[in-house]
Amino acid sequence: MEYADEVRDRAALYLHVLNLDSAAEGAQNPSIPALAFGESAIDVSALESYLNANKAELSGSGKPVQIDLSALKSASVPLPKGKNFEDAEETKASAKSPAAATTVGKVTAGESYVEAFRKSPVHENFGEPLFVSPKSVLTDSSGEYEVNVIKYMYSGYIALQFEIRNALPDQIVRDAVVLLQVKGTPLQLVNEVKAGSIAHGETGYAYSVLTYDSNECTFPAGTLKCKMQFSVVEIDSGTKAEQGSYADEYALPDLVISAKDYVRGKAMESKQFLYLIYILQKGRSAWNEMAKRKDCVEKSQNYQIAYKSLAEATAALSRFFGMTAVPGTDKVELGASVHQMQLAGEVQDKSQVLAVVKIKMDAKYGCVLSLQVRTLHSDLCDLIMNSLS
Repeated sequence: MEYADEVRDRAALYLHVLNLDSAAEGAQNPSIPALAFGESAIDVSALESYLNANKAELSGSGKPVQIDLSALKSASVPLPKGKNFEDAEETKASAKSPAAATTVGKVTAGESYVEAFRKSPVHENFGEPLFVSPKSVLTDSSGEYEVNVIKYMYSGYIALQFEIRNALPDQIVRDAVVLLQVKGTPLQLVNEVKAGSIAHGETGYAYSVLTYDSNECTFPAGTLKCKMQFSVVEIDSGTKAEQGSYADEYALPDLVISAKDYVRGKAMESKQFLYLIYILQKGRSAWNEMAKRKDCVEKSQNYQIAYKSLAEATAALSRFFGMTAVPGTDKVELGASVHQMQLAGEVQDKSQVLAVVKIKMDAKYGCVLSLQVRTLHSDLCDLIMNSLS
């Protein structure tokens, strides 16, 4: 009961904040909904980087904090489709060999991956993406190289940004590129961009651009084998002079493109509750209203999943599908043997994808899941249902 009161109070506060009209108050700033998920939406990662870089100045001045929000625009909101490479055939031909890939210059210290992407030739060619996926870890921080990937989704294209950190002293990583095997998937590689020189403790970015026929496959998915190829430049620890170089490779785990890359709901952790309240203030009947549409696709299926408790399954499934859990349905009551969670997300065309997840602990079969999905896209519905098979 105490938790229910907390959820109610939080919902009331956020709803009040979302309904504030800056223009009515005579302010020049965008409204709160616009900053959260509208055309003026700011990028949380970029804001965090800015605050860390200017911490001393902002906290020690004693003056009101003023931040130029135009430099922190989010790449996570739907924006107009960017232009394609002018000559796709020429680009495909040049991408066949890593040696033909272009190189990104040195990355500014403290720069976020979103800021780096906006300076890249990929952004120059395509513009702002429709969606940006959360950063995914490919290798842990204990390895020789720490590699993460961010997926930028366009109509007909997927841009992969590989964040590469050099953890080895006395060496420079140069011209790093991630080689992808797309065989057996609906994807084709059209371009690669190498990272510049990455010294010890520094981060650089490499890019790969994939394409697909959006008329035949709206939501392509697949598992891509990948490895990083680069040159190692040895450095004298005393003089810092280069002592020679050699070619090297570094094995990376498979890269998976799945349903959650096409659904926005949990991509920005700080926005997910605000976003859901913004939807719910328009009415809590979204599930029933979607069923009335002639183009609504609904599918259901049961699964046996390897979780030891309802709480563990509830938390994991919300992350797995990339959607936002309706407040209150993401918490399992103490001692419960059955739990129902409601999920909501937004697809690239701004339509909704909704799901009801019923989880039960069975003495014979263990953790059993009943999944029901409603959306306007049959292929996305299939992709979600098959992702658990």
